[in-house]
Amino acid sequence: GEFRALGHPLFYGISRKTFLGKIHGISNPAERDAAAAPYHRMLAEQGVDVLRVHNVAACFEALRETRPAESES
Repeated sequence: GEFRALGHPLFYGISRKTFLGKIHGISNPAERDAAAAPYHRMLAEQGVDVLRVHNVAACFEALRETRPAESES
């Protein structure tokens, strides 16, 4: 879209945000990682270049489901 047309990498940081807590009924920010995973997958599928996350392992697993690791050669 319009941001991509500016020619800069797209950076998103939605991990543990308040809106996730409100949407999913999770008051403790540290417990929002699982709720953020589908959004991280969606952003990656849409071509976002950088995702800022709190729980790297959980995000990695979510993204691995979207983009399977290349076969080792």
